[in-house]
Amino acid sequence: MMQVSNLKTYYPIKGGVFSRVVGQVKAVDDVSFSIKKGETLGLVGESGCGKSTAAKTIMCLVPPTSGEVLYRGKNIFKFGRQELKEYRKEMQIIFQNQYGSLNPRKTVGDMLKEIIRFHQLAEGPGIDKKIQQLMELVGLSIYHIGRFPHEFSGGQRQRIGIARALCLDPQVIICDEPVSALDVSIQSQILNLLKDLQEELGHTYLFIAHDLSVVKYISHRVGVMYLGRIVELTETEKLFETPLHPYTQALLSAIPIADPDHTSIKAVLRGDVPSPNNPPPGCVFHTRCREAMEICSQEIPPLREEEPGHSVACHLYEP
Repeated sequence: MMQVSNLKTYYPIKGGVFSRVVGQVKAVDDVSFSIKKGETLGLVGESGCGKSTAAKTIMCLVPPTSGEVLYRGKNIFKFGRQELKEYRKEMQIIFQNQYGSLNPRKTVGDMLKEIIRFHQLAEGPGIDKKIQQLMELVGLSIYHIGRFPHEFSGGQRQRIGIARALCLDPQVIICDEPVSALDVSIQSQILNLLKDLQEELGHTYLFIAHDLSVVKYISHRVGVMYLGRIVELTETEKLFETPLHPYTQALLSAIPIADPDHTSIKAVLRGDVPSPNNPPPGCVFHTRCREAMEICSQEIPPLREEEPGHSVACHLYEP
């Protein structure tokens, strides 16, 4: 369905009297992955590792520095205005901030009508009928159509965001931490809703999160990001059973276990995350890695397949 190859997204740092570019924030630095039709690819990592920037770049909301994204075999960065409009019908996003992504001056019905009219999806009574179908699809009542965003709870607002994403009958939906700001009970409702919609409508998801338990529940495959790079990519079961990269092992060991008698050795990371505008040479993780070798500070490890369907970027697994 989608192939992301060597994607880079840098933000310029300007300074001085003439606001010249004095540096770059390497938010996404040489990221590659693919998404199959009907699957959910989870993207996890610490805050600031570039997950959301990668999603916005794929949506053409942020211009890329280099690389390409092939959707159905076509490079989306070469699309013209009309092609981009058609692309966005098939590619939608659910934002993390469910309140900030909604227009506070418009009712739910007005927001959905604007989309339907702009893309000429229906006319006259057909518009109201489609809006009612969308509301029922995400578990909301038709009585909610005339309400404003501030009249809803956080979970209801996220359902509205899902309804807005479904409005154009997309093939791929990017979920940018859609449950991170919700209570645990509401999280489960939204996750189950997304899974039900995928089974019913055949959606493909790119699911971004920092909660590993959420990713484990909803994803078929998982990519682990650190400082703008993917360090491990494999099926969900493999990642949780046999993690290969030291960073992935540290993330999994930090998951709390609800058993007072359970004891385990935690893989504690040393130091802080380096600055993305001045990343360390070689492997970006070597400054915090307990397995670091001399080569780690000199060469960037490529993301290579260590086992069938299990790729890792680490010098420990080089032949």
